[in-house]
Amino acid sequence: PFFQYFTQEARYNMLCTLLIVVNQYLFLQSINENKPKWWIGYALSGILALYSSINLGLMFIGHLIYLLIVERKVLIPFIVSSFIILLGYLPWLISVIHNRDEIISALAWHKDFGENQNLFTLILAQVYFMAFSFVTFNDLFSQFGMFIDLQFQGNYIQLVMSIIVIAILIYAIVYAVKKAEKKILLFMALIILPQFLYFLISWLI
Repeated sequence: PFFQYFTQEARYNMLCTLLIVVNQYLFLQSINENKPKWWIGYALSGILALYSSINLGLMFIGHLIYLLIVERKVLIPFIVSSFIILLGYLPWLISVIHNRDEIISALAWHKDFGENQNLFTLILAQVYFMAFSFVTFNDLFSQFGMFIDLQFQGNYIQLVMSIIVIAILIYAIVYAVKKAEKKILLFMALIILPQFLYFLISWLI
């Protein structure tokens, strides 16, 4: 539902989502077959992903950790591909650094969402809003008050339904932990890691 909603708006969210899926697929193909064509595709999709959002750079941290733990045999091709990604993004990175003050000023309004909130609240809010998107998108922004000002107002039926969705998601995670291979679970966990790092960095600074 979240993706379907944002496909109707002129935003970059869907482009980021597409490039994340493509990059993850090419990453798995690269480590499974270890052929140049897959690593080239991984590098190109990585460059495009960074140009769509610099936050997606955190995704490559998860990939590196996965390789260090599970697939060290393809660590060299990964480093080479990462270097190519860095070179491809370097022109824009220089521009970002050069215009840092203007960018910070333009994004200053983001501080209104979750300012002075602890890390646990930020993560809990993310889980809740994901569940809430399965229920409805009506009064979405009114739900921010629940986490920012502890204002439990609005449609309580939506709140209960969102909690039920969260329970289903937790059950799905527990089921996956019991049934899936450890290597798959680690990869799934490292997909979530960038989001956690994003909240952690935002909270620390």
